[in-house]
Amino acid sequence: MDFAARIRKDHGVLIRFFVAKAMGAATALARSELARSDLERRLGATVRFELAESYADLEAAVVGKQAHLVWAPPLVCARIQPHAWATFKLARRGRSTYRTAILALRGKVDLERARGLRAAWVDRSSLGGYLLAREHIRKTRASYDAVVREEVFLGSQPEAIAAVLDGKADITAVAVSDDSISALHAGISTYVSESRVPMLESIAVTGEVPTDALVVTHALERESADDIVERLFGATAGRGPSALRLAMEAEGFERASPSEYAEVLRLVHEA
Repeated sequence: MDFAARIRKDHGVLIRFFVAKAMGAATALARSELARSDLERRLGATVRFELAESYADLEAAVVGKQAHLVWAPPLVCARIQPHAWATFKLARRGRSTYRTAILALRGKVDLERARGLRAAWVDRSSLGGYLLAREHIRKTRASYDAVVREEVFLGSQPEAIAAVLDGKADITAVAVSDDSISALHAGISTYVSESRVPMLESIAVTGEVPTDALVVTHALERESADDIVERLFGATAGRGPSALRLAMEAEGFERASPSEYAEVLRLVHEA
């Protein structure tokens, strides 16, 4: 049985690709439209992108076998490894790891002395938008609760950064490829206009973790999953579909080992 026939038999010619609202709903949907036609051509099946309201919902869609493909942050990747046939990290700026920059309005916050800050985070399961920043503060200061007196989870990166820009919060966090100024600019400008980027500065940069990734899940039969991996990432596919790379703002994909996520789970457990 060929690939298209097998997909029709097992999945009704429909591949459900889940993305998270955390990047911003409009951005997520625009990027999915960018990739859709190329994926449908390569896979020979209809691809329907669906928006998960939270990272918990994204994880639940995988565990419940509702999602065939997911674009997931590293903590979700770590948690869903028992439900994944394959995980492909996104490579950006020559790296498949990233760090988190803790952001504040320029000149307003000295993290070494700060107390009683208001924090705007993305999601409780977001490494780049919360957990790495929390872990850094916990390790470098005597008490996270003394430094941060109030925290809110806004569900998306644009909303979290906007809270700081609008004076509703003192700090937030954004993923960056490294600790350089150019990486910081790239990380912030993804979510705010160029004119507002200089209003923000990094007051700390954390250690690194694996990047977000494309996950092929157990909602697919194994043979279908192997075919999808070959069609998207096989020898003839190069670094992965160009439209998908563009949608995910990546240079390419690197297959991840499940062992890479053990450290992610340890870090979160200790946070």
